[in-house]
Amino acid sequence: VTLTLDDVDPGDHDLIVLLDSGGVVDESDEDNNRLDATLSIESQEYPADIVVEGFDAVTDGYSVWYWVELSNYGDERTGRFYLDIYLDRNNAPFPGLEGEYYVEVASIDPWDTISFEVEVPESCWGCSSWIQADSLDEIDEVYESDNIAGPVYVW
Repeated sequence: VTLTLDDVDPGDHDLIVLLDSGGVVDESDEDNNRLDATLSIESQEYPADIVVEGFDAVTDGYSVWYWVELSNYGDERTGRFYLDIYLDRNNAPFPGLEGEYYVEVASIDPWDTISFEVEVPESCWGCSSWIQADSLDEIDEVYESDNIAGPVYVW
């Protein structure tokens, strides 16, 4: 017999299984029809997970404006972290590498998305830029590989 329980809250639950509760079946031992057990359900909460959803750039020849969209696909707030900007880089940055510019992100609520612009007061016509959220690994995440985006070619 398989029993499926949906929408059970995390924690310990008492489980009682009773067979032939009406005594319909004539048995030699009627006292072995009950089983008591404890069912433990673990929490299904996910830690914070920062994901770069969008990244684009434009320049006027004097400054570069970066448009960034970040999401938190976790059940916990991210807390404060930095978004590093790599103005002109041929390959993807690696965790721990600080960018030429950075902005502080106060926090992202669980399952929320934020968008913002960053102005870098430097020209970079035709360069390839990258960004990395939480480059210093201050936020404990399940997946770190979705924190980097680029290259975006600045025109």
